[in-house]
Amino acid sequence: MNGSGPQCSSPKATTEYPSDPLPPEIPCDRKVVSLPPELYEAIIDHIDDYVSLQNCALVCHLFALRCQKALFHSIRLGRPVRNFKNNIVSTQHPSQRFLEIISNFPHLCGYVKELEITDGARLNFYREELSWIRKDRALHDILPKLDSLGALCIAGNPTGNRLNFRAWNPDLKLAILLKCHSSASSLTKIALTRVRNIPVTLFSHAPALESLYLFKAIFVPAEFPTVERACHRPKLKELYITTTTHNEWSSIYPWLLDEDHSLDLTSLTSLSLHVDFIPEDLLEMSADDINAISWIVHRSANTIKVLRLFYPEEVTMRTTFKETFLDLGSMEALRSLCLHGCVWSEQEPIGSTHSLQWLIDTLDRTQA
Repeated sequence: MNGSGPQCSSPKATTEYPSDPLPPEIPCDRKVVSLPPELYEAIIDHIDDYVSLQNCALVCHLFALRCQKALFHSIRLGRPVRNFKNNIVSTQHPSQRFLEIISNFPHLCGYVKELEITDGARLNFYREELSWIRKDRALHDILPKLDSLGALCIAGNPTGNRLNFRAWNPDLKLAILLKCHSSASSLTKIALTRVRNIPVTLFSHAPALESLYLFKAIFVPAEFPTVERACHRPKLKELYITTTTHNEWSSIYPWLLDEDHSLDLTSLTSLSLHVDFIPEDLLEMSADDINAISWIVHRSANTIKVLRLFYPEEVTMRTTFKETFLDLGSMEALRSLCLHGCVWSEQEPIGSTHSLQWLIDTLDRTQA
């Protein structure tokens, strides 16, 4: 468990400043500069070294409060670790230890702005069935205590199967749901990396949600039990999606295009879509799979300022080509554009300039 990094706002703890910042035992003939408490806080805010913050927290009560806000700003809970000391082997569970700390010192809960739950340790061999998250019994008690949490990140291991949301403890799944759906939720960012079997309804009623990051995630149309729900759809400002297979893309885009039950994409200012397919997907693909990329971009065309788009080679092939796939001329607010894709496909006839011409025509429609 460690801490660093900012996210969102929270109620600030009341800090009591000493009336005399200098100890009485200092001789009067020594000249010591007395600084206002605000300057001490500004100096501490610029310390980005974890060990230095720990040491500063031991100086005095004033320093401790400020250092704690930095130390607990971002919390990362990972796999249990083994400690070897005096020929004794012990196992430390970061989630259990963190629960003990915030239970004994409840004021620290308000300092936590970003929580990462990860199984991404470097391993020579990884099996998701042995994931620590499946067996954990502390996370479902931690989440309700973090009233000022602004960002929730869940990440799987890059060397094995995706985390299986469906296989987690029911108490943990319900705690995540309540954290997202509660009308008092302060979550503005949700990031899911290498996770499967995620109910799409997880985001539908997160009242404060502004940023959504999805990397190689697979969704299912499952419903949670009835809980308190927000009265309006979240208005996203940032959307980042990376998919590498047909299963990943086809599990999320139909829901994104459902204007009645999905997220409000009409206020997006930053959009990043990296949609790709493996050769084996070609037999399962349909025109809608390609056109969905265009539809999502069009829904945010009036407000988007930053667009990062990786388009698969199927976009520019004759069989699936659509001239208006990307209409840059309709994006009046666009300030930054990053396009990734192929300008020539081996599936096109030799000497064909069809793909390159598509790119030229698309860029020509960009507003000056």
